[in-house]
Amino acid sequence: MRFFQGVPAAIVPDNLKSAVAKSCRYEPQINETLLDLAEHYDTTILPARSYKPKNKALVEGVVKILHTRVYVPLNEKKFYNIEDLNREISSLIESHNRRKLTGCPYPRLDL
Repeated sequence: MRFFQGVPAAIVPDNLKSAVAKSCRYEPQINETLLDLAEHYDTTILPARSYKPKNKALVEGVVKILHTRVYVPLNEKKFYNIEDLNREISSLIESHNRRKLTGCPYPRLDL
């Protein structure tokens, strides 16, 4: 949220225990800490549905892309302090956001 200098209208976390205190198909009970975060940023939390979630596929694809573009290059390097690691992560994310989207003439950063 800091990187994009804004907050999405809704955040869709996985239906994991640290986000959802009590799972329910229609009205899941959100963890109190996550509710505080949503209230602070004036956004909504909409957990992905359990079992056969249809609203998770896009996120899973992005996680796969970021894993190959950020985690894999970092895996081969050694860092001796958190500042260097954060600087390298920022550089790799910046590079990722400047790449053109598949089938589009513009990068993610322009979106």
